[in-house]
Amino acid sequence: MSVLNYVSTAQAPTAIHCTARGNFLVPHEECLIVSKSTRVEIYKANNTGLTLELEFGVFGRIESLAVCNASPRERCSLFVLTDQDQYCVLSYDPTSRSIVTDSSGKLDPEITRPVEDPIITTAGTNKEIVIASVYGGFLHVFPIQPPKNSKGKGRAVTTSNQPFSVRISESQIQSMVVLNNTERPTVAILYMDEKEIRRVKIYEINISGRELFGKLLDGLVEEFIVDSSDQMLAAVPSPFGGILVIGELMISYYDMHGWSRSTSINSMIPTAHAFLGPGSTECLLGDSFGNLHHLTMITNSNNTVTELSLTTLGKTAVASSITYLDNSLMFIGSTLGDSVLIQIKEIGVHFSFSVIYEMSSLSPIVDFCVYDLDKRGRQTMVCCSGGPNNGSLRVVQEGVGFIEQASLPIHGIKKLWALKTGLSADHDDVLVIATIHETRVLYTPPGGKVMEELEQFSAMRLNETTLTAGPVSDGKFIQVTPSSVRLLKSEVTSGLLNEWQPPSSDVITVAAANATQCVLSYGNGTLVYLEVSGDTLVQKSLIEFDNEISCLDINPLDDGSITFHANYLAVGLWGGESLQLVRLPDLHVIAKDTLPEKLVPRSVLLVNLSETHYLMVTLGDGQMISYNIDNDGSLSSRQEITLGTHSVSLHVIPQNGMKCVFAASDHPTMISCEYNQLVFSAVNLKDVRSCATFDSSIMRQSMALCTSDKLIFGNVDPVRKLHFTKIPLDNQMGQRLAYHEQSKTIAVGTSKTIRNPDNGIEYSKGWLRIFDARTFQVLDSHELLEQEQIESITTAYIDDLEQEFVFVGTAITHNEEETQLTGRVLAFHISSTGDYKLVDAFKVPGVVYCIKPFMGSIVAAVEGSLYYLEKLKLDEEMGNRLALDIKLHANVEALSIDTRGEFILVGDMIRSMSLVKLQDPSNTIFQKVAADYNPCWMTNVKILQDDIFLGAETFYNLFTARRVSDMDVDDESDSPMHLEIVGEYHLGDQVNCFREGSLTQSIKPRNQNKPPVTKVLYATANGAIGTVRSLTDQDYAVLSAAQTNILSVVKSIGDFDHRGWRMFKNSSKASEMRNFIDGDVVESFFKLSEQEKQKVIQGQSIQGQDGLRYNVQELESFIRELITS
Repeated sequence: MSVLNYVSTAQAPTAIHCTARGNFLVPHEECLIVSKSTRVEIYKANNTGLTLELEFGVFGRIESLAVCNASPRERCSLFVLTDQDQYCVLSYDPTSRSIVTDSSGKLDPEITRPVEDPIITTAGTNKEIVIASVYGGFLHVFPIQPPKNSKGKGRAVTTSNQPFSVRISESQIQSMVVLNNTERPTVAILYMDEKEIRRVKIYEINISGRELFGKLLDGLVEEFIVDSSDQMLAAVPSPFGGILVIGELMISYYDMHGWSRSTSINSMIPTAHAFLGPGSTECLLGDSFGNLHHLTMITNSNNTVTELSLTTLGKTAVASSITYLDNSLMFIGSTLGDSVLIQIKEIGVHFSFSVIYEMSSLSPIVDFCVYDLDKRGRQTMVCCSGGPNNGSLRVVQEGVGFIEQASLPIHGIKKLWALKTGLSADHDDVLVIATIHETRVLYTPPGGKVMEELEQFSAMRLNETTLTAGPVSDGKFIQVTPSSVRLLKSEVTSGLLNEWQPPSSDVITVAAANATQCVLSYGNGTLVYLEVSGDTLVQKSLIEFDNEISCLDINPLDDGSITFHANYLAVGLWGGESLQLVRLPDLHVIAKDTLPEKLVPRSVLLVNLSETHYLMVTLGDGQMISYNIDNDGSLSSRQEITLGTHSVSLHVIPQNGMKCVFAASDHPTMISCEYNQLVFSAVNLKDVRSCATFDSSIMRQSMALCTSDKLIFGNVDPVRKLHFTKIPLDNQMGQRLAYHEQSKTIAVGTSKTIRNPDNGIEYSKGWLRIFDARTFQVLDSHELLEQEQIESITTAYIDDLEQEFVFVGTAITHNEEETQLTGRVLAFHISSTGDYKLVDAFKVPGVVYCIKPFMGSIVAAVEGSLYYLEKLKLDEEMGNRLALDIKLHANVEALSIDTRGEFILVGDMIRSMSLVKLQDPSNTIFQKVAADYNPCWMTNVKILQDDIFLGAETFYNLFTARRVSDMDVDDESDSPMHLEIVGEYHLGDQVNCFREGSLTQSIKPRNQNKPPVTKVLYATANGAIGTVRSLTDQDYAVLSAAQTNILSVVKSIGDFDHRGWRMFKNSSKASEMRNFIDGDVVESFFKLSEQEKQKVIQGQSIQGQDGLRYNVQELESFIRELITS
């Protein structure tokens, strides 16, 4: 079995740890700079939202960043510090639109421990000094200056001399700020001494002397004791100066002259703060419950603070960083939910805020499940995301993005059609809009740059809704309204050419047309077929159906036809055999099918995709059924899929020179065909009602889409990416979830944390909530005991009962004096209607960290023990139906388990991974047969193959272990064999969950000569999603050479070393990355210039050959096939 693996990121981290404000891109325009773990993103802000201007990644986990300057340079730079104590100063080159590394280095580790949360801040009139607290008992100072020959403007910056560190007596620094209104750079430090007393110490920095001095305040010593609950310092802006000391129960202000003021507050844990601009006396505070507080420092005429006043404004996700932008705009960055751009509003003496932009985040992903709802290869991932009291489910699917170019606020649009005026028009210049009661026309005059609405166009009937419209030959078009079919000239001012009307007592209810034909229905099922002959509409045939017609389509299937003439007509009916394929022109029914009862066809479509003829029909509940149309007109290969939760309309659109189908619904989808399979790609839009291609002179090759309240113009980005939808959890946090296949439901364990504002004591309450896996409607909810939370959920088929159950493991917190936690295992039976009924609950002496199906039963990890299901009897009394028994105690805490066959893989809190075997099935005897004896603090484990195991640990590493080929251990042996470590890789993020599967729809038939591929999805605390997949030796050789060549061609940002970044490192060892490929580096090949790609191809050889033995196109195809297969 292969020990080689490929690791790639499908979704980059979304948690925001740090934010800053500076003129990084343009000299006189400040932007928002955010740090998302390994990435930096730069946005422009205005009163309507944020626009992403630039993004880049580094080979490191960013601990902190700060804006710095080297006067008289016009643009600011960025100082970046990583968790491996590397630092760099970055600037922007507007000519090449790229990031320039001005300087970089690595801090020398002192004989002391690193601080838990490194702090960096800037000092000086122009922020030309960076001060960092990285190691306990030391401060590092970085003077930033331009080169000696720099004239300032547009030149790179560098450190004039090496950074220096100064030893200080304070080792447990809680917070650090640079004070304003001081002659020399001065820092205030909040620290805790050896007696756990919290103090504030003031230091003055002498840059030239490379030293610190304790600064004496007027009337105060250089340090003073503060409250034991104080958490954070805030430097008060000029002209006031001084510091705020912010705690759980009190906020205090200290100026530089011995003056102080304090105010008591309700219990809170502060997490971030920012003043509302330069010279402001108002500060925004965030706390651990997501509350935003407004602090006002009331001053007198001498700029002396006389009073502090705190009010609560509202809630967001818990703030990790707050940055003031401009015009009362504040950005609230979060690692525990969506970050937001808010605007502070002042009404009299009261303040409030409104959210004007939301930046979606998956972080932290605590758990997730993956399922294929319709068994069509379209995978759906559902994540438990967000922090306490702000959790959500995030529905993640691979899809395409719609790039909006313009929009108009128009309500009530039902359908759209694009037209050209005259015979010589090169582009669409008319957009016909149908509403419920009328028709509207937008027109772009020749040479015009904007669209205008016309009071009249040609001889169109605008006082009625339009059922269908479209161009026909020779500069004409058809309009069908409830009263008639009208043939018109496609000119702004023109007369009616011909008109067909139904009997006087009837109205047309549905219609469809192409360039030469039109079909319509009136009455209770009358179908009429018309053809365009010159300037005349000619009725060719008529047929009566037994039921009213709900939808029609007459799209030609023969792409090569020069007459645009259809041979078939698709008909949807309100009852009976509700889908029928009709031959033209005689209207003979050649195929029919009965659709699900009580569901009405809402849209039908005939389409040729990749030389395969399809008939598609959508139903009122959001389902789509597709058929292949055989040469004789018969229907075959019926397949069903869910595209939305209500009616879906189908539209043919061009995409990359090919035809696709756009399914407009509450969850829009693009449908294409590859390798004779329909491929479904979600679109990052909501509630689209209709669409039309619109190739206008002002928006080339665009699409027009309509929602309930606006008309949108734009293009579809054909590159498939991950898109996600938020399902709020009503101020609760999702902790665990599992998909139940038979009922198509998702069981979600949620919790809510409640804090006593008087004493700060917190307690939790838990629920099991049941969601419909299609609509995500809440179906049921089961409340747990007081102080009980769900720690694990699984579905398992129990052989003895021949039924599937949902099992839930919990943790119960008792009174504070009881240190030992307990838990319960709950079994739920699921009815055919999706109802969850509690069968029974069994109490265990510890937390149930994990439950997995095992050999027709279940195994549970309870503290350091493995429990096995001993009894599940439905016919006994409640309280006696369920029992588990301890089978093995061999761990400190078994946090994660995975099962395959008779083996159980256990991930321990301290003792790495071990393998347990069911040695005696009749007596359910468990035995540890192999173990990794290296200390590792595990977060999750996964069995990749029968003898290959994957683990993730708390130092952000992945590693693989192999069981030796002969594992037939003597039953009497008490010595487990070693698991051999065969792969090591530093991921740089904490993996919370592994699941087998992929979010990429598998399209291309697998090469039968290649071994099967193992694919595992992972999700992280920073909201990243990635894939681990197995590799063959040959594929590994190609990818390894490509990786090496790319790294040699492309210079890393910050000069950070890739080799050092991906080295496996924890508290006990450090070793080189091995038997893993960094897929993010490999996939960066697509973003290189053509010149850089050629250099990669011509670089290191494989097996003695020159270069990579691939040209650029072949290597791109190789990588693309790898990541999609």
